[in-house]
Amino acid sequence: LVDKIKGFELKVHPDGNFTADMVLKGGLGAADKFVEFKSWKTGSFSLLNGTQYKNQLKSYMQSGNFEQIFDAQKLIKDGVKNPDNFVKQKIVDMIKKNAGEFWNDENVRPFFIKNNIQSLDKLKEINTSSKIISNFKSK
Repeated sequence: LVDKIKGFELKVHPDGNFTADMVLKGGLGAADKFVEFKSWKTGSFSLLNGTQYKNQLKSYMQSGNFEQIFDAQKLIKDGVKNPDNFVKQKIVDMIKKNAGEFWNDENVRPFFIKNNIQSLDKLKEINTSSKIISNFKSK
C-alpha cells in the first residue's frame, strides 16, 4: 500500500481550497484517487447540509475519483447497527435535498453524467445502491 500513496493533504482540485487526507496513485493511465476520512458520531452528520461540506464534496466530484470513509466504530458506539448503510442513506438524503445545487454546478455535472445520471430528475431518484454512492463507505 505504501508505494501506492502519492501523498497526504494534497489539493483535490488545483483551483480549490480543499485537501484530501490521502491521495493514491492512479495506475496505467488511471486518475489519482482522493481519499477523505471522517471520524464522525451520528450527531455530526448535520454537517452534511453545511456549505463547507457541500463545497468539499463538489471538489471531490470534480476530481472524478474519490472515496470518503467514515469511522464505523464511532457510529456503532452511537447505536448504529449498519454503519455503511447509515452513511450511504445520509449522503443520498443530502444529495437529493440539494439536487438542484449539485446539478446546476457546471463543474460537477460531468461527474453525474459519467455515472449515468443524465438529468436533474434522475439525480433526485438516486438511492443507496446507486453507483455514485459507492464512493461513500463506513469501515
